[in-house]
Amino acid sequence: MIFEWLTFHVASLVVVALLFGAMACLGGLITPLVIKYMEPEAAMAFLERLFPVYCRTGAIIAILAAAPLLPARSYELEMGILLGVSAAFLVAARYGKPRGPSALLHLIQFAGVGVVLVRLAQ
Repeated sequence: MIFEWLTFHVASLVVVALLFGAMACLGGLITPLVIKYMEPEAAMAFLERLFPVYCRTGAIIAILAAAPLLPARSYELEMGILLGVSAAFLVAARYGKPRGPSALLHLIQFAGVGVVLVRLAQ
């Protein structure tokens, strides 16, 4: 078979890598560039409009990353972290702003996704 290598574990690993990359791109590339090259008021207005969409998308991707791990029943920690990241994204989308506590929450989520990425890649 052509896709015999594509297991639930590999599918989850790919989706976790996608989430990790998206989080790194927003936090390490897009946000600093927007702040550097836009007027402060325009930059914050842009980021405040982008933030809820990013958070909802991140929540969906985190759930999609956790779903393939369910049949294996041996990745409880990874599933817990991913579902916690998803819940935190949803809370941030509802109540957060792209600064202060939300930035700290994003850093914690990023670390959690990084841990899951490393554990699944082993």
